[in-house]
Amino acid sequence: MGDPAAPTSSPIAEPPSAPPTAARTSLAILVILGIAAATRLVMLLDQRAHNPFYYSPILDGAVYWEWAGQIASGEWFDRTPFLSAPLYPYFLGVLRRLGAGHTVVYAIQVLLDLASAYLISTIVRRRFGATAAIVAAAIFLLLTEAAAYEFRVLAATLQIFLACGLWRLLVDWQERRTTGLAVAAGALLGLNCLAGPAFLLVMALIGPWMLLSCRPRRRGVASAVAAIVASIAVISPATWHNWRVCGEFIPIRVSGVAFAIGNGPGANGTYSSLLGLGLGSSRSTMYEQAARVYQQETGRTRIRWREMDRHFYDKTIAHLRSNVGTACKLYLRKLHWFLTGQYYDDTSPSYHESKSEFARSLQFAPLPAPWVIVPALVGFVGMVRRPRHYFPEWMLVLVPLATVMVSYYTPRYRLPAMPVFAGVAACMLVGAAQRTLAPLALWAVRIALLAGVCIGIVNSGMGFDASKTSEAFWYYTVAVTYGKNGREAETIQYLERAVAANPTVWLFHSTLGESYERAGRLADARRELAAAAELAPNEPQALRSYARHLVLTRELEKALPLLRRTVELWPNDEGSRAWLHQVLMATQRYAEARDNLDEALQRQIAGPQLRGAFVLLLAACPDNSVRDGRRALELARGLSPDGQTPEPWALDSLAAAYAELGQFDEAARLAQQALDAARAAKDEPLTTLMTNRLKLYESGQPLRFGRTATTSPATTTSAPASNAS
Repeated sequence: MGDPAAPTSSPIAEPPSAPPTAARTSLAILVILGIAAATRLVMLLDQRAHNPFYYSPILDGAVYWEWAGQIASGEWFDRTPFLSAPLYPYFLGVLRRLGAGHTVVYAIQVLLDLASAYLISTIVRRRFGATAAIVAAAIFLLLTEAAAYEFRVLAATLQIFLACGLWRLLVDWQERRTTGLAVAAGALLGLNCLAGPAFLLVMALIGPWMLLSCRPRRRGVASAVAAIVASIAVISPATWHNWRVCGEFIPIRVSGVAFAIGNGPGANGTYSSLLGLGLGSSRSTMYEQAARVYQQETGRTRIRWREMDRHFYDKTIAHLRSNVGTACKLYLRKLHWFLTGQYYDDTSPSYHESKSEFARSLQFAPLPAPWVIVPALVGFVGMVRRPRHYFPEWMLVLVPLATVMVSYYTPRYRLPAMPVFAGVAACMLVGAAQRTLAPLALWAVRIALLAGVCIGIVNSGMGFDASKTSEAFWYYTVAVTYGKNGREAETIQYLERAVAANPTVWLFHSTLGESYERAGRLADARRELAAAAELAPNEPQALRSYARHLVLTRELEKALPLLRRTVELWPNDEGSRAWLHQVLMATQRYAEARDNLDEALQRQIAGPQLRGAFVLLLAACPDNSVRDGRRALELARGLSPDGQTPEPWALDSLAAAYAELGQFDEAARLAQQALDAARAAKDEPLTTLMTNRLKLYESGQPLRFGRTATTSPATTTSAPASNAS
């Protein structure tokens, strides 16, 4: 079959000269794909040899890799409902189960992007003409962001491929309107939902679109029902998983916390931590903290995930309603990010990576996304006249935009829209080159091209998406990656660069201070940690890191107000309460220490070791008004799970409780068990400690402590190192 001329539905008018033949078009696309495959191979080898991120995923990538490892080992069910879209981790888990490592995963993602480019060319060929198809494939393969994500453990490449497949099937159905194609489109829509839950928006609209697109109506009804049923069938395993692990109807994932992060107080349109949650790189940790905040604010003792979601949604919506002006600015800012963001990335900015020694080969894909998006907007203006016909294009752009608006901007969330942007931009470029556009549209395209090229410079001049700011963050992510691999010298080097590039970010100073501390450079560590605390007096992680350093250098009175403020800001963090407890005990503030641990118990955040420290306080405190042997024994009996051998510190705590109640034989028996365990573990400090306590109980004396309290096994292990990085 010969290649048709540009379709009459295209915004481009019929070109004056004949379009390329089918054979020439296919050959051109194959050449483009071949060149892209060769350059991707160079990129793969380059990144494998030089890029520290290649084998060390960070942030969400680290979560996905660990999750996939659990799936590969046979743990198909999580302990909680899905906290992230599940399709990519399971896709990754199957690959890891088959023995795939990082290189195989990246090679498969390269193939997925090449397949996406081919799908784009086939769709654009039918929608906008043969020449536009060739240009669209080239544009997509030249996009820097799309190429960079091929070499990351992130879902973007799979999402792009699924979005292209859905686009193709929707266009196929639009041309033939068969029930079979509706089923296929619905099934692929379900996969898109599992990869990015915002595609549920398409599920809500695909039925009415199919119904309105068909004559007779009964054909539209059949297609709509078939598509929706197929989508639900594909999504149902995720829904069943969530029901199985928590007994609640959660279609795909919980999302209220992400909504709060992107829209709550202090939101700026990109990722930012939510005060009071202590968010880190682990989503499970983030949601554990969120659950504690939910319990504190609602008084609930049992976690109901849908209720928790609704709580954070309601709380954030109330904030937006009470700050309408701020909310409007926030959403305009998110739109600005979506359309023009070029340098910022919350994982590893591809722009800076391509300029570094880690991935210079990324310069084979030099095209920034705004250079494509802005000209494509002209085409979308023309497509407004036929919204039903261009429903597939509109939906595949609006879904990523909705993702950004509901949560926050990151290039990963925008990428599934880039195939459509590439297709529409190609349509406009071809029309402008062949002068087949109306005069007004022709000038609009020219202006848009110039605006797209200049937008990065304009934004930086406005202080928006400045390359220098994202460069500092990129240095920080490199440092964190080196730190994960134990390369302390490189970690310090890149953290120093981050601080030099942007000295106003407390996290850079705090993490650098901790690195200096590990390297034994205590004066430098104190300077940086103090700077972080001064820059962020209301940021609990900054305060805790500085306070921890002061504890380690025995400046307890200076550390105490910082730890009190940390607990005030971060009341549900067990680690902060443990550090505060350690300092209160060392400074003999026993009543305050008791109140601190009492509140931890009430908030249900005290783990076994912190409860063990509480037992020792109640059993061995020299202050009679604080000591309570009966309560100590009650708490101590719950320290070790039934059927498990108690840890030495748990035995120590239980022994102290029995000794306080005068049951010295039982106390001595437990102390002997703890001593035997310490000897078996060849733990000399613990062996000495338990030997002394055994002698005490054998002589009929209860335990009493003063400044030596922090030598207890329960208290020394309950104050973890800071995790600010």
